[in-house]
Amino acid sequence: MVKLFFLGLGGWASNPFMNHTSVLLVSECSRVLIDVGECTYSSLRMCTPYDVKDLDYVVITHRHGDHILGLPTILQHARRLGTKVRVVGLNDVYDAIKELLRSVGIPNYSSIVEFTVVDSRGKLWLDRIALTTVSASHPIPALMFRFDVDGICIAYSGDSSPNQDFVDLIRGCDVLIHEASFEDEFRDEALRHGHSTVGDAVRIAEEAGVRRLVFIHRDLNPLTLRSTSVPIVLVHRCDVLEITRIL
Repeated sequence: MVKLFFLGLGGWASNPFMNHTSVLLVSECSRVLIDVGECTYSSLRMCTPYDVKDLDYVVITHRHGDHILGLPTILQHARRLGTKVRVVGLNDVYDAIKELLRSVGIPNYSSIVEFTVVDSRGKLWLDRIALTTVSASHPIPALMFRFDVDGICIAYSGDSSPNQDFVDLIRGCDVLIHEASFEDEFRDEALRHGHSTVGDAVRIAEEAGVRRLVFIHRDLNPLTLRSTSVPIVLVHRCDVLEITRIL
């Protein structure tokens, strides 16, 4: 079984009750924090039974603030608990982390970070979790993820406009967590900023043949759901989605 704890569902300008983007993936072998927006630490403690010392990896899609600004607080608590934090991402993310820590006055906390670089078409193992990446269609370097563990596949879009490489990567996955930053009427604006609409996420889920779709990186407005052949799971901050292997 894999559990997904939704610590934050919003983008940079979202309803504050949703918090900023972060999901904790928990399997029998590992606990992986996916993105680390603002207030991730408080959600980790409020929404899960885990603390920083229980995290095996933090994987970050890109360096925009709603995906990375929670890391300094995670590192503060790692220092308090006497542990290090294994972070995975692009070189661009690593440079941003060092710059961020300097800007908030804790440059020495870089020593707490054990960073692993993954490229835009990479694959590595996070204990027994296989992480495969492709490049996102976003204004800055960014990744899209596929996680495979114990016969279960979890796909995570990060921030991106529709991306055929991602569709090909995630075919048949059990769950797709996809950004839905805009309503369809604002699709031109979404594409201009490297984002997807609700309808884009639905079309990607249908083309990839995933079993369930979860919207993330939502904006200030309530979602307008579209007719779809893929079941949509509506989650709130602190919700937990359990995925079992289908035999």
